[in-house]
Amino acid sequence: MAGAMLGSTIQVHLNRSCNLKCAHCYSMSGPQHREALAPAILLPLLTQARAQGYTTLSLSGGEPFLYAGLAEVAAEAKRLGMRVVGVTNGTLMNTESRRSLIGLFDLLAISVDGPEPLHNALRQSDSAYTRMLRGIEAVRDRGVPFGIIHTVTRQSLSHLLWLADFAAGKGAALLQLHPLGIVGAAADLEPMRLTGEDLARLYIAGLALRGRHQPSMRVHIDLFSREIVRGNPALVIPNMMGCGRATLLAAALNPLVVMANGDLSPICHAMHPSFRLGNLHEMSLDTLATTYLDGPFARFRSCCEGLWNELDQPDEWPYFNWYEHLESASYRRDLPGLVDRAKASASA
Repeated sequence: MAGAMLGSTIQVHLNRSCNLKCAHCYSMSGPQHREALAPAILLPLLTQARAQGYTTLSLSGGEPFLYAGLAEVAAEAKRLGMRVVGVTNGTLMNTESRRSLIGLFDLLAISVDGPEPLHNALRQSDSAYTRMLRGIEAVRDRGVPFGIIHTVTRQSLSHLLWLADFAAGKGAALLQLHPLGIVGAAADLEPMRLTGEDLARLYIAGLALRGRHQPSMRVHIDLFSREIVRGNPALVIPNMMGCGRATLLAAALNPLVVMANGDLSPICHAMHPSFRLGNLHEMSLDTLATTYLDGPFARFRSCCEGLWNELDQPDEWPYFNWYEHLESASYRRDLPGLVDRAKASASA
């Protein structure tokens, strides 16, 4: 229900183009952005990602339904035997050409921020909620499994019961609750960040919602339990037994994030550039993976280990948002591996 990502996932941000300009967008996407990865870059990437052990392709953006090569990329992933999931705001299912793309996915995650006033306020659109409802109906009409993904803020905590009943009532197979991260556009939303106490409330609420709606709907919370991680530190410290040339990248980094500019980032979208593997416009995934596993990966692992040692405090609240902590830590210089990071930045 909570914790590390299941399955070996490569998360591809196809573009930064979006029809909305959401206040909490971590990728800083919007109508003014045109950055996108060309299919000529993505198609060979998928072949190499599959060979590196990745079995799930997650497509997001920006808004993936604005990406011209969506059908081509999804079809190639299916040919390679990969599961294809997508993350969408659900507002663009208004034409037959876009509705025909729904069948490309094994699962679609549709973003919902809460009841209509809250949803529209965060999406900065008076019609986003109504159009999202139409999108859910279009997905359901085509029989494609879908989930509801929700960014939890201090304002939305009181709406979790509404959200779960909404998702179950629409026929969602999954409800994913993701605590707000203060990155990207959300850097201005500090008052909406969840405290340690809020995270504990979220976890307890998730348990109650699971009891209310399973087995018809699975509830997943993007939180880690300190107690569970103490028993299995490999949940946050990747490949603790070491990593060599023969190791598949998926065994070391899950997820692998592909940004719309071609950068490859370990685990999180907003990692400091010096922790990234490199750029697909310059080298292939196979080359980048070999180079990374033979050297920089050890520094990233040291960063994760140092951060976990810092977070492992018995007097802290029992649940934490590892991804936000990791993104923030990558910009610090007082953890193991970060001094080396400064040297790497200087020599780049």
